[in-house]
Amino acid sequence: MAAQQDFEWVQFSSSGEKAYCGQRMQYDIIIANKSSEKRSFHVRMKAEFRQQDPDLSWEFMHFGSVNRKNVASESQPILLSPSSENSAEKKLEIEGNLNREFQIILEAPRGAYSGDRISLLITVSSDDGIEKKEFRTDVEITTVIVVARANVGKEFEVAQNLINADRRDYEERMETNPKAQKEIISVLSPYELKGYFYLEVIHPDRIPLIAKKMRDFKGIIDPEKGFVNPQELAKYFEQKPSVTGINIGAFVELIKGPFRGEKARVMAIDQEREEVTVQFVESAMLIPVKVNAEDIRILDSGKP
Repeated sequence: MAAQQDFEWVQFSSSGEKAYCGQRMQYDIIIANKSSEKRSFHVRMKAEFRQQDPDLSWEFMHFGSVNRKNVASESQPILLSPSSENSAEKKLEIEGNLNREFQIILEAPRGAYSGDRISLLITVSSDDGIEKKEFRTDVEITTVIVVARANVGKEFEVAQNLINADRRDYEERMETNPKAQKEIISVLSPYELKGYFYLEVIHPDRIPLIAKKMRDFKGIIDPEKGFVNPQELAKYFEQKPSVTGINIGAFVELIKGPFRGEKARVMAIDQEREEVTVQFVESAMLIPVKVNAEDIRILDSGKP
């Protein structure tokens, strides 16, 4: 417990209104006993659901007081779902003129669908009936952008293979579950990003299963360690000349057109037409060819 802080008598903070499948969200509650006498308080939680699968549970991992080491004492997990429990309760004894602080850790279902939602009504009240306060917070399941790893030079190829594997996985699941959704919503593989690319997904933990034994795929970074804010990707969508970042002597791969897959060296750059002249290095064709700068991917910048 701690001495009173400067707020009315109860303080509530939430970690946000969006969550991806399996994400943990934290809610902090501080109650101040303004009286000089010891008093009892109740924290009651009631959940309302809007989700496709009524058997999926939202798990409360912690529902305990914060101790002097600032670590929440762990209680038994409480499972809330439309088909089972939808409420939980905690009683707190608070000495006079002191605060009591505790945390609620809510984990979203790993198998939830995009758009599933839980609404929490949190009521804090004193047993003597003097004080009562309600807080409402909504959490909606949304997609998450994760960072995927691939062997350098194989990022675009792996991204395409993942899209194809996801489509096959989706078709298989549709046979038994008409409500199934594709796991991969979108893919971004910037040519300047070596060894990595981005995936917008529903269930991050299923991506390694879809890509199991896939050549050149090196896994994904745990969303809790490598969560990507969509605003961080804005730089990749800025309009730039196609030849930006291309140097004479750069080692490139053609990704479009009749020469797709061929490796080449950049021999000349036409800034005005946004074209590059390349010389193939693994082909019997020795005549330099002009191609659109958007049709190549840089493998090596050619800088010393």
